[in-house]
Amino acid sequence: MDLDTRLQNVAVVGAAGKMGQGISLLLAQEMASLEARLRGKVGSYRLHLIDSQENGLVDLRHYLKQHLKKFAEKKIISLRADFKSNPALISNEQIVNAFVEGAMDMLCFETHLENVQHAQLIFEAISENEVAKVNLLRTLKDKNQVDGYVLTNTSSIPIAFLAEKSGLAERLIGFHFYNPPAVQKLVEVIATAKTAPPLLTVASELIQRLKKSTVSAKDVAGFIGNGHFIREVHYACSQVQAWSYTMELEEAIFLMDSLTQKILLRPMGIFQLIDYVGIDICDQISKIMEEHLNEPLQSTLLQQMLSAGITGGQYSDGSQKKGFFGYEGNVKKEIYSLKEHQYRPISELEGSYQTKIPPSSLSWKSLQNDPQKTAKIHQHFQEVFAQDSWGAKNAQVYLQHSREIAQMLVTQGVAHSLADVDKVLELGFFHLYGVSQLP
Repeated sequence: MDLDTRLQNVAVVGAAGKMGQGISLLLAQEMASLEARLRGKVGSYRLHLIDSQENGLVDLRHYLKQHLKKFAEKKIISLRADFKSNPALISNEQIVNAFVEGAMDMLCFETHLENVQHAQLIFEAISENEVAKVNLLRTLKDKNQVDGYVLTNTSSIPIAFLAEKSGLAERLIGFHFYNPPAVQKLVEVIATAKTAPPLLTVASELIQRLKKSTVSAKDVAGFIGNGHFIREVHYACSQVQAWSYTMELEEAIFLMDSLTQKILLRPMGIFQLIDYVGIDICDQISKIMEEHLNEPLQSTLLQQMLSAGITGGQYSDGSQKKGFFGYEGNVKKEIYSLKEHQYRPISELEGSYQTKIPPSSLSWKSLQNDPQKTAKIHQHFQEVFAQDSWGAKNAQVYLQHSREIAQMLVTQGVAHSLADVDKVLELGFFHLYGVSQLP
């Protein structure tokens, strides 16, 4: 069965979650576009959007309608050709409305799993909980009556483990979108020795249809993305706890976050990124990887924050919850004190920042679209490596550790090459450079 046929009946489980809503949008756009192109109308295909949270499905409906309209407005030229057989559709507005209304008719918002029975593709996007995923995948196997393919969005749990525990065997593949799926260009594909070749073909073609880039990872817990990120998290947490013997813990956290953002030219510092992902999610992934790899990866610092009731992550509207930092919009304004059990102004730590972090006219934002980006980054790191300041020396050590993680992933066969690790860091984490590109 080809991809066009499979896209006529699809399900997303966990559709109202942070990852699920983006996956739902991508599929809704592709399925509606496909039907418009093949049939000159939209609305008879079925996309089952399943989540246990009814309120989340209400929000999902509004989100999809809003973004489907924007999508149709951008695609108006091709949609005119698709709808040319309908003489009633004359203006751009009529065509856009017809597409959006048909696409919304295609969507089935559901809180139960009964209607996965005829789904040819099922996307699993629930939270990163091993027991919950196994139970869900086992249920999907029992309820699906057409041997549909299942694509799991897990970012850390080995696919062979899930396939064996669920009984899905060759019908399961790792299909890891990066957050947010509608924006991020990367999908990490993880096959097993038992993955059906036609499923791998379908997965590869779908990535092309969605205009994403792909990287293949070996089926090892954490894969490439979290294989690198969680080890960086573990290192950063260990370092700040070591620094806290000679400075306040909040100062150590702020300095580590600052050097990983400012000196390493990243979009976020490591602790802001942990806040974005969610302290609870990072801890859960660390635990999963530690259990499967028998490697110490859990961080006491994350667990202390969780014990204090600080989880990070985002609200349903996408705004940032408090984590290591308190935010105004996306700007860090406060930092949490585990000793005092309250937030304190970051301004209290500015003096330490100014003495330890060397000034630079460059930033991730300023370099994003700079035609001289590569040369400027190369020059920046040559200068960093030549400096003897506290920040520069610790940035050098951090970068070396990052390189060692990347090389380990290649040596263990998790990534085929350093170029694949670079691809994940650049497309999945928005880094300006890969570890193999540094001087």
